[in-house]
Amino acid sequence: MSHAWVPASPNTINFLETVTSESVNLLISEIEEMHKGIKNGVSVQLLINSNGGEVKSATAFLYKIQESGIPVSTYGYSIESAALLIYLAGTSRFAHKTRTRFFLHEVKAHIDGEYDERAALDLAKEMKRLNRIFAECVAERTNIEAKDVLKLMQENT
Repeated sequence: MSHAWVPASPNTINFLETVTSESVNLLISEIEEMHKGIKNGVSVQLLINSNGGEVKSATAFLYKIQESGIPVSTYGYSIESAALLIYLAGTSRFAHKTRTRFFLHEVKAHIDGEYDERAALDLAKEMKRLNRIFAECVAERTNIEAKDVLKLMQENT
């Protein structure tokens, strides 16, 4: 992957993972460790190429980075699904005008085993809640209203 549109920096981390609690915890640790060695407020550069994953983990990353005050510049290659929240955590965000791919959809669940009506309804409520949280996080970091983000998610854009 050529990074010609990304400034060369020793402060670069590549996130080429599915968004899980494990990958997010490792990424947070890497960012915090790298930040310790950076002088003069230079940001950590985070290059993202991810097919998405867990919304809860991506939301936790967004909040943790916001609260930390660590300057992070995010560069998007493939920003799919929950990876959008990792991208939006950047204090500066960059996308290539022709090479970056964004993909947005509603929260999905992979269901194994047996579910009665109550359990299925509870799962549907949780998915609706996660869709709302996701849309609100996007709205807070962009100029798109949450209701419009939800519409985009429903359209699988």
